[in-house]
Amino acid sequence: MKNIHIVNGNSGAATLKYVLKKAGTQNTNIVYCFNDILSVGPLFQVESDIGQQKRKTYLSNLIHKIDATYPLIEIINDIPEFLNFNFSDFDTVTIWHGNNTPERILKFFCCKIIDDKNLYEIDISKSGERTSCSMGECSPESVRILLNSSKKISQEDYIKSREEWNQITLSESKLRVYRKEKIESVFENFYDQLILEQCTTEFTPAQKVIGITLGKSGQLIGDTFITNRLLFLIEHQQLQYFGDLNNIMSLLVKNNNIK
Repeated sequence: MKNIHIVNGNSGAATLKYVLKKAGTQNTNIVYCFNDILSVGPLFQVESDIGQQKRKTYLSNLIHKIDATYPLIEIINDIPEFLNFNFSDFDTVTIWHGNNTPERILKFFCCKIIDDKNLYEIDISKSGERTSCSMGECSPESVRILLNSSKKISQEDYIKSREEWNQITLSESKLRVYRKEKIESVFENFYDQLILEQCTTEFTPAQKVIGITLGKSGQLIGDTFITNRLLFLIEHQQLQYFGDLNNIMSLLVKNNNIK
């Protein structure tokens, strides 16, 4: 029997590979790592060449504004490669996901392109140690236990997930969040007020502001998007800065608008 596990992100994929190797089942269980973070960037008509190109351009601009040397290839080609992958070669396809935006949307994507008769899921929010936000936060022991919780995606859930994917890819939103057990499309300035709230009238390291914002957001968003929004707030004079805008490590920010 040949099985494939779909995991969002290198960290979670590495943990699963380790657990499968320890169990001696790595030869019959393949791990597919999907690196793209589907909470950020346009997904409008992303199954088409035009939609994919718009997403590639957006992500390239977003990432290279922070790090001009970052190798984009492992992210910007994820969707076309996923669409062209032959999942029918496997007896079971298992999607790992939790209560967060990118993993939940990846589940919708799987339901859109993979035959339901072979599609299973493992809900990491049911981890034995605590409610994990993402696969990357799961310990090897939790992953080992979760391996036994695989269940077939029901026909009702399968159809609903396909409909969710269709709705998301008809929206021109560039940002999505997970709230009240649903995916919501929001404006790009969604986190701006939260960023501003972490800034005082004293200069504070930008990285500290970004880290606190990520923690308080309750979302799996990644620091690249938040960093871009912080730079946007600087460019629009809502934050004052000291340091090099091209070196986030050296950057200090403060909020002069606090009364």
